[in-house]
Amino acid sequence: MRVSEVFGLQKSQAELDFVDIDLDSDTPLFVDPFALSIRKDAWSDHCTQHLLSFFQTAIAAIHDENEDRAKHVLNHLSEPNETRLGLSKGLPSGRGVSGKQALDLYDALSDSEAARTGILQEIAECDLFIPGIGHDKISDITTNVIRGPLLEYTRNQCLLHGMPLREGVSGGRIWDMGMEDWTSVYATLPVYDDRRILLVPKASVRFHMCLDCQEYYNHYMINFLQAEYTEAASSLAQVLRGGRHRVTKKSVKERHPFSKRALFEFTKNYA
Repeated sequence: MRVSEVFGLQKSQAELDFVDIDLDSDTPLFVDPFALSIRKDAWSDHCTQHLLSFFQTAIAAIHDENEDRAKHVLNHLSEPNETRLGLSKGLPSGRGVSGKQALDLYDALSDSEAARTGILQEIAECDLFIPGIGHDKISDITTNVIRGPLLEYTRNQCLLHGMPLREGVSGGRIWDMGMEDWTSVYATLPVYDDRRILLVPKASVRFHMCLDCQEYYNHYMINFLQAEYTEAASSLAQVLRGGRHRVTKKSVKERHPFSKRALFEFTKNYA
């Protein structure tokens, strides 16, 4: 059952600003931090400021070798079941980034030259440069960090559409930009089957993240290097009739196989 059906909104997905989620299983969509960053509306900008504050706080702690502080920031990311978005099957289970996964994220960021050199500046870029961090974890982290704005958005959408709200519902942890820390809050939210619901704007989700490591590799890095090798008439080039040179993508990929380390080195040298 979708939100529109459960609450009798009599509106199609096209008529709703939020994702009309199935309340009994996850919808295979990701909350995309890059999609938020390129939008011009005040709400998206507010979310982007939350994301920058969180990530810069974590990176600063790593740079300062304040391991306890960094792990504290990264470990307070709960399972974002309330959006019903993601890849789990059946009842929403959420993955979250806490416990061992949070420690793995700390280790990955600590070991990352992209993070140490400042090339990695936003959560969205983790998919390009940090091994083991893909779309699902980036979406989970983003959802946690912007939970505060999502709580406000959900309440406003419910008031707009006349959906019932329950007061005093545990809203989970939100990122407080002023404190640069996590804090637990109670909120006024819609509830279904005794589980809280968090609505997410359609404009902030994607089936595939805007920043995708494979897309970056295939359609930017390889294309760029192919043109560079062709221009230089390198040893990869095949000489065609008329003296023209051609470099195949296959030959470039053989010399530069995919890895997130390779993406970082390319970005450092050419971007």
